[in-house]
Parts: sequence; structure tokens; C-alpha cells
Amino acid sequence: MQANATSRVKWENTLSNPFRTLQGIRQGAKLSTTLYKRYNNNVLQQIEDNNLGTSIGTTNIGAPTVADDISMLPTTPLDTQVMLHTVSHNAELDKVNFINATKSELIVYGNHKEEEPTVWELGRDQITSSTSTTHLGLVRQNNNKFNIEPKIQVARRTMYNLLGAGLHGRRGLNPLTSYRIWECFGLPRCTFGLECVKLTGKDIEAMDKFQRGLLRQLQSLPDRCANIPVYSLVGAKPISVVLDIKVLNFFMSLARQTDSKEHQIIRRQLAVKDENSASFTITVRKTLQKYQLPDAYSLLEKTPTKAQWKKMIKEATNNIYTAKITEEIKTKSTLKYLGIQKQPLDNPHPIYKFTGPNPFEVLKAQIKARILTGTYILQENLQKFNQHDIDTTCELCHSEPEDRNHFILTCKKLEDRRQKHLQKLTNLVPALQERPALLLQCILDQSHEDLTGLVPADEETMSQIEQHSRDMLYDLHRARTSYQKLNTQN
Repeated sequence: MQANATSRVKWENTLSNPFRTLQGIRQGAKLSTTLYKRYNNNVLQQIEDNNLGTSIGTTNIGAPTVADDISMLPTTPLDTQVMLHTVSHNAELDKVNFINATKSELIVYGNHKEEEPTVWELGRDQITSSTSTTHLGLVRQNNNKFNIEPKIQVARRTMYNLLGAGLHGRRGLNPLTSYRIWECFGLPRCTFGLECVKLTGKDIEAMDKFQRGLLRQLQSLPDRCANIPVYSLVGAKPISVVLDIKVLNFFMSLARQTDSKEHQIIRRQLAVKDENSASFTITVRKTLQKYQLPDAYSLLEKTPTKAQWKKMIKEATNNIYTAKITEEIKTKSTLKYLGIQKQPLDNPHPIYKFTGPNPFEVLKAQIKARILTGTYILQENLQKFNQHDIDTTCELCHSEPEDRNHFILTCKKLEDRRQKHLQKLTNLVPALQERPALLLQCILDQSHEDLTGLVPADEETMSQIEQHSRDMLYDLHRARTSYQKLNTQN
């Protein structure tokens, strides 16, 4: 609030009559952030001229500011009080009636907090030190440790608020659509500001675990499902990859601002910090090495454009992630039929890519996904996950063990349901008649590398194959369930 301030509106080179201003610079208006910087410039300049607060090398960073949010970083009790007096003095010069001390918080870091004063003066008011505060959406604590749990809670509440829009696994939206909603609304809130925070491996794993649980629910996959298909079926990025991309993009934005203090600090820290440092620049250096990108110095000297950098990151993250999951998938017997998409990040699997918004079609796709990932309950699965001896023989035909091959291709009880769909598939892919060993692979996942050159690559044919295989597996599922109910009743 200001005292006796007036404003005038300029319209077509004429000025209106003066009127009293009661809202300062109109917070939230288009120019408000720029006007805040101009308004606070005297305070910031005095702090810098007097070398108050923290410095990195020869660069003073005593008062980082975003719009009207000033964060003061003093190093001594004297600096703290002088900086507070500087703010209150400039407020009086600007005829600001009061500064709301209740909206200002102070945290004392370090090992000697008990030696510091407990009360500080801001104009006529007093500020007491606290153990934590929220600054720019991040909770800061006096032990200088970051608590990741509030970020996870924010993401969880965001997704709960979207349940009414159909964001749930059963009888809900296509899982691909649900993931896009999470990517647009939940993920940004969950990861906001974390590119500037030194996270532990435990923190990143907690966030990854939350996202995996969410994606399992959206796809109606059980908890025992392996991690790889949870991500690859909808083309999702693990949180660890999302954070790496945010770190690299933030570094590149600083690299382009060659006249800024942040750019000077980046250059200085790269030169003086070793590999064991917790500095942001070391995180950048390790992340660049992880994805086999050019080193930080090369990027500072020859900075790519935004489009070039985006392409470089996309290719690098996809290459490293593909190599990682390709090796991991070899150790999972349940995933032997699962194909890895080219550039799997943001590239969904055909199961959901060619499934429309119809809830019935989504249900069929979810049944197929469970069969593909080895989480559909067959007699073979019951034996693996049961402490008692379970007979693996098919309960329908009693002829051989019930595994995926038997259920889909050879069970005699399901023959009539099977043949009408197989005929449609072999008409679309004639090569399967000569190579029947690949028929099961085509039904479960036509994108597998073993089918390269055999299955047409055009999207129309792929969509038809997906539709017929989805219908076939759902028909087999219904028939099997019906026979099991009859056997139970008898």
C-alpha cells in the first residue's frame, strides 16, 4: 500500500484525470514483475554496493529476487540486521505505510544457531527465527536438508482432484490420455524447482516409486508387474530422467545469458569445484557425462540453439534409456514377448496408441497388456506365486500346462473362439502362415524386433492387427472365465 499515490491512463496520446492508486503496481498484471524489479532496484543496489550478504567468488549474491520476493542471504548477525534496516529505510523513503513482518521469515543455518539472536527488527516490528519456510514453492529447513514428501503429496492431491474427470484405471480414460493429463498437470507440480535442489538417490527413488504406482493404477496393472512395461506401454519418462532433463535445460538457459551473474558463477564453479562437491555445476557435469553429451565448457563456448539443444537431449536420453532397458529386459522372463519402441520416451506402445477412448476398447487393451506383461493369472503363474504345490495343467482341456502359448494358440476348449480371429490376422500378415512360430509374438506385440520386415509398417495395417489381436485375447479371456465359473459350480 502507498500513501497519496495517483495514476493516470494514457489512451490515444491523451491522459485521463488523475485517480488514487490503492493497489501499488497491480500484482498479477502483465508488467508487474518488471515493475517490481524497478521498484526494488534501490534496495538491491545498496545491498550489492555495500557488499552485504553471501558472495560466490567475487560475485555478490546477497539478495536473489524474483518479482517482489526478496531472499536475503547474510553471513553474520550484523549483516542480517543491516539488510533488514536497508529494506525498511527504503520503504519509508517510498512512503510505504508498513511492511507486513508476519509475511517475512528468517532461518538460521549452520552449527551455531544457539549463539544467534532470536529476534530481529524490521522497521517497528520484530521477526523471530523459524525452522522452515516456503520460498518460491520449495520448503527450506534450517538443517539445510530437502524434504521430498511435500512434493509427492502435492502431486497426489492434484491427481485426486482429477478423478471426477475419469482419471482412473478401471472404466476410465485411455491410459495414454490419463498419462498425458498427469504429464501436463501433476508432473510439473511434482518436479517444480527441483533442478536447483541437490536431491539424494533416496529422494529420487521415492518420487519414481510414486509415479510407478500411479502409472500401474492408470493401466490397471498389478504391483507385481515389472517396471519396464509400466513406463514403455504409455511412453512415460522415469522421474530420474525428467529431473536430468530439467537440470540440463536450466544449465543451458544460464549458458545463453552471457551477461548475467548466474553465467559468471557457472563459469567460476566449473573451474574451482571438484567431483565430490555438491555444487550445481558438478551435477550438470555428471549429467552431461551420463548422457554422453558435450562437456560444459564446450557448451558455454558454442551454445546450441533451443531447437538444437532439445533435439540433442531427446536423442541422448532415448539412446541411454533404450540401452538400459534392453539389457534389463533380458533378465525378465515374463517380458520376452515385449518389444521396445524406437525412442521409447514419449513414444507409446501400439496397445494404447491404437486404442480409442471407448471404455470397452480400453478394457480389452488392459486385458492384452496383462497377458503381454505376464501378469494375467494362468496356471503357470499360480505355481510361481503360490507357496503350495499348484498343478499347472490347463483346467479347461486337461492336456498340457497352461502358459501363454497354450492359452492363446493350442487350448482345444477355446478353438472355436480362436479361429475366426486367426483368419483375419493371417490375411493381414500372410508371412505368418509360413512362420507359425511368430504367430504368438504377432498377437502379443507386433512391434517386436523379431517381426521386423514381416509385419507391414504402415499405421493403418498396424491398427487393424492391434484391433484383431485385442478382440481375440478378450474373447479368449471371456470364454476361459465362463468355463472356470461352470467348473466351479459343478
